[in-house]
Amino acid sequence: MKRRYFLAMAGASLLYPFRGILENTYRSLGLSNDQSSSKKYILINVIEAPARWMFDTILKPTNAHGFVQGKLIPTHFKKTGSAPFDFEYDYGFHEVNGYQFPYMWQFDIPTADGKTTPLSNLAENMFIVRGCDMVLDGHEINNRRLEAPSIGSHSISGLHDANTSPLFGCLSLEGAREAGTAAQAYSSPSTNRTIIKDSTENYIEYLLRPFIERASVNSTIVDKAISEALTSNKDSHIGKKLNSNEQSKKRAANIINQHHQVITREYNDNVKKYQDLINRSIQRTNILGLTDKRVPGLKFPLELKKKFHQSGKAFEKVDYLGAYKEIDYLVLADDVRTMFDTAEIKGLAKQMALAEVSLKYDLTSSININVDCLRNMKTKTTKLEHISMTHEGDVVHFKLKSSDVVENLGLRHNADSHKCGSLTSLLCDTLFWRAMASCTYELTRSLKVASTELWNNSLIHLTTEFEREPGDIDKGSHHGFTGHTSTFLSGAVKKTEVIGNIYTLSHDPTDVSPGCGTWGKAADVKSLGNRKMVYGNISSSISNFLGCETPLPHEKKVFKLKNGKITSLIEAPENKEFMEKNLKTEKAV
Repeated sequence: MKRRYFLAMAGASLLYPFRGILENTYRSLGLSNDQSSSKKYILINVIEAPARWMFDTILKPTNAHGFVQGKLIPTHFKKTGSAPFDFEYDYGFHEVNGYQFPYMWQFDIPTADGKTTPLSNLAENMFIVRGCDMVLDGHEINNRRLEAPSIGSHSISGLHDANTSPLFGCLSLEGAREAGTAAQAYSSPSTNRTIIKDSTENYIEYLLRPFIERASVNSTIVDKAISEALTSNKDSHIGKKLNSNEQSKKRAANIINQHHQVITREYNDNVKKYQDLINRSIQRTNILGLTDKRVPGLKFPLELKKKFHQSGKAFEKVDYLGAYKEIDYLVLADDVRTMFDTAEIKGLAKQMALAEVSLKYDLTSSININVDCLRNMKTKTTKLEHISMTHEGDVVHFKLKSSDVVENLGLRHNADSHKCGSLTSLLCDTLFWRAMASCTYELTRSLKVASTELWNNSLIHLTTEFEREPGDIDKGSHHGFTGHTSTFLSGAVKKTEVIGNIYTLSHDPTDVSPGCGTWGKAADVKSLGNRKMVYGNISSSISNFLGCETPLPHEKKVFKLKNGKITSLIEAPENKEFMEKNLKTEKAV
């Protein structure tokens, strides 16, 4: 049976906020009229596609799977010395519920009680879909497709909202990117999205203020809201009981205002809670093999051995120094770890806080969050152009052109790390995902505590546009649009599961660096007709869980909801070999 709501659709648009509050009021009175569960969909969209091979891109599901370690696909340092470039990378695994997860999963993450918990606890209700070919290159088109996989058709959240008639249409938390993302791709046959800009100071006050200002306990609007709610339920036991009792109307009005205060207070407390989790995840950490020892930044003058590309071309300045690059700047800190003492993920605490209260108090059926990158990393730095390079035999000399070119700046890590070095990206991306893991764990914990039913009927979708393909040298990585991972969390996931096939070694002509190792490139799936998984397969699966129409009905599902449980519809994951070809280890870009 479809969900029944308290306020009639026609002429009640200004009264919508009270519907969810009234439902909670009736539940608190033991008078719930909701005989069917409402599905919740939360898209946590990390824009710019940071590397995930240290977090939830499962490159080697079991020891039996093939894996070629690329020199620039690290999870930690094998060693760090006392001088610049005195380090070695490594890729490590940690077994989590029968799967080989990346290295960081052996450690703890911060929790809201001031303590920590094993990161592996996050995987208990985790369903990872890997090896999806996005087919097309480009951030904007692929980010929008996360919400609207079929251009010109209604989007996933839009169709879900049309099926559930939510209190608020999809909460679009646009973050720092207000164009070209999944949040702007929302389209529904019956509902408009609820836009919350990054510049909004208090999200929940912004959301509720227009309605609260128009309605108080003594307001005729509140009385009208209650009357319409009761009228719409006149054939139910609830409606009959409350219609015959004026005191019940007054009690409902009081609870409306009490809930507003509770929701606002919880939101404000949650902002502090999530901000604390973010800070403790990123700042002043002590993670074995990553931040437990000093990581020297660049120091000039510097001497390095002369190097050549396989083509015979001599290294350029950026090729030598690129490991320490953050877009246009080189990190000169005595200890690179110190730049994270001030690092932040702008807006994330407010986004997660609103998501939590919105789900707990049934304010919406869908949430779309654009997550920003690491910012405000204060460090000593200079631009590459301020470094001179000279040759003397087999030795290359680097020095600052002037002492005046050194600055102390708050850097932004560009998650689309074409121009971000392997060393800075390893640290930035690992700490970023640690913060995301801590916040996501707290959100899932809160949903479980609030209601088992709510947790079982919620689907959290943590993803990016596509994977990253490692470069051939330290100076940056590239779009891995022939690979994509979608990670789902839900009470309907009863055990950790990984599905989808990838190639052991990248080899396609579309690759920037063929032969660069295992990074998540999609491979054929037998149960999909021996073709690669595409995003339409994932979107059809999401729609199945939500019980709404899919934007791409011709695309097969790769998982489905059956008897309250998410179940895979394809074979166990494989790491496939490829037909031998003459591979290049480098390719000009």
